[in-house]
Amino acid sequence: MDRKAVEEKLYKEDHHYRYLKDKHDELDKEIMKMEKHHPMTSDLELQIETLKKERLKLKDEMELIVADYMKNEKAWRSGMIIKGKIWKFKDNIDTDQIIPARYLNTSDPLELASHVMEDSEKPNFAKEHQEGDIIVAGKNFGSGSSREHAPIAIKYAGVPVVVAKSFARIFFRNAINIGLPIVECKEAVDEAEDGDIFEIDLENGTVKNVTKGKSYSSTKFPEELMAILKAGGLMEYAKSRLSS
Repeated sequence: MDRKAVEEKLYKEDHHYRYLKDKHDELDKEIMKMEKHHPMTSDLELQIETLKKERLKLKDEMELIVADYMKNEKAWRSGMIIKGKIWKFKDNIDTDQIIPARYLNTSDPLELASHVMEDSEKPNFAKEHQEGDIIVAGKNFGSGSSREHAPIAIKYAGVPVVVAKSFARIFFRNAINIGLPIVECKEAVDEAEDGDIFEIDLENGTVKNVTKGKSYSSTKFPEELMAILKAGGLMEYAKSRLSS
């Protein structure tokens, strides 16, 4: 499957997941409403049981979609040259701007992705960006919480890489651990504008602004970190090492 086909599959999976989740949430509300009904009749108990079974089927299907999404996302990343339209953000984007604390009551990656960058200067990013778009930002990107929710939200929003002037140390480590490529390149950020097309070669450490026809040297990952990124994250890397 070529890169474009994988992108289309990821896009369809994301939308189907959101559709299923809406149905799941509607069933939740209906079940809660029915369980509060008094008196509880045998017919009502049967209806509730039927709805719970339907809800469980939806949950199982959602879990399958997440597993398939992860597999396809890994295939999409397997090429270490990444090209996409950029969204430029300011300095000091912290984890609360990346994924607001009010959404940290879930670990569902696609649910987190639906709110990514919601409290930043581009609050509609999650709704308006396209799969494969690239986040570009100033210095100290990802400061704040040590939780992995922030890089997870970015990764599952279909953002293949983040380019910034600098990254907070904890965010840097968490991003690598979950398989999200991050690149430091001050000059490329300074000269970039919203909507420019970037082409990033992770293995050779270069960032090209295709729109402006300029190339820059960026941070080049050590071989060990590249192996983790290619595997899709630290857990996948460890599994592949144990099985080999």
